[in-house]
Amino acid sequence: MVQPSEHCPHLGLKQNRAIRFASPTAEHRCYVNGAPQDIPVEQANYCLCANYVNCPLYMGLSVPSTVAGNTSPSDPAARPLSGVAGPGGMIAWLQALPPKEKLIYGTLMAITALILGIYAITGLRLVLPASQAAAPTPTLIATSLAGPGVTAPAPITPGPTDTPMPTRSPSPSPTRRALTAPATVPPPTATPTPRRVVGGGLAPLSTPDPASTSAVPSPTSARGSVEPIVLYFLGADNTLVPFTLNVATTDRPTAAAFALAAGPPPNSGLLPVIPSTIQIVRVDLDQTGLATVTLRGGILRDDGLGFQALIRTLLDLPEVERVQLRYE
Repeated sequence: MVQPSEHCPHLGLKQNRAIRFASPTAEHRCYVNGAPQDIPVEQANYCLCANYVNCPLYMGLSVPSTVAGNTSPSDPAARPLSGVAGPGGMIAWLQALPPKEKLIYGTLMAITALILGIYAITGLRLVLPASQAAAPTPTLIATSLAGPGVTAPAPITPGPTDTPMPTRSPSPSPTRRALTAPATVPPPTATPTPRRVVGGGLAPLSTPDPASTSAVPSPTSARGSVEPIVLYFLGADNTLVPFTLNVATTDRPTAAAFALAAGPPPNSGLLPVIPSTIQIVRVDLDQTGLATVTLRGGILRDDGLGFQALIRTLLDLPEVERVQLRYE
């Protein structure tokens, strides 16, 4: 009797039918009818276990479009946006976003705040000079009163005003500067120079081992901060499994590619996905987000797991939009 498989044979990625992941994801498609279609059922209960034989799509039944289960709660595409109106409001919704979306929204909010600040400062500069302008002095207008018995008031002539005499400003008296004795500077102490003995007599100075000093970089000497990077290695069931690795560098695309080529840690239970004969020379990232990976020693096939792992690892980085491979 043929034992059923641990996963549905019609499960694959949207780009490649032969590749699937060990966990539910929105990129999975069902090929039961030959063409890729969305999966409206729980992948963990049907597609990724032996219960796929009871899947409505596998049995040819129709599934209502309101059933949503093709992604896991950890998948960003499966998170409902009800947190905006529910408990917590906007703060809870922002906390539920993945790091990449948090970075995008944070950048947009910072740009918006900067623009509003510039407009506020410009508006204040335009309003303040107008309000501080001197008000016009009122002018007296003589009006004539017509009628019997009404006499016009005599004009009032202003009398001479006293001209203020200039006052003599007191000249500053010279102040004596206190003389202080110069501080005594201690004479520099001579640094003894190490003696060099030829032919023995003194043990040579031991130099630190470069490997031991570079094993644990200090926070002041590290060139970049330690950041987690998601890599994809080969699992026990011949599928790609995500693995988070901390890398200390500022060039995350290069660090991710080199860490993927180096393979998983020994105690992770995963296998390397890129052959050891293929060497990653460098990764160049331009301003448009195109990451060019230069390789030598072999070619990664488009339908292979190594190609898919390298593409997914780089595309998970927020600064990478496209990936192309170049061989020497």
